[in-house]
Amino acid sequence: YSLLPEICSGGVIALDVLEGSVNCKRFMSFLKHMVLPCMNVYLAPNSILLLDNAAIHHGSEISWLCTEHG
Repeated sequence: YSLLPEICSGGVIALDVLEGSVNCKRFMSFLKHMVLPCMNVYLAPNSILLLDNAAIHHGSEISWLCTEHG
């Protein structure tokens, strides 16, 4: 199993538990459907998205999706 959490200083915002490993497609779906809808404009709560150095976090699709969302 794999765990995909969205965590802020106030606690867990979104959480997904998947059987198997997380690939780019699964991560994109988590971002699009669970993380980005919870994000706000800069300086509002939940306005900064911080990702570690995992390879699936660095694809051009991830950057495009975040930019398109605002």
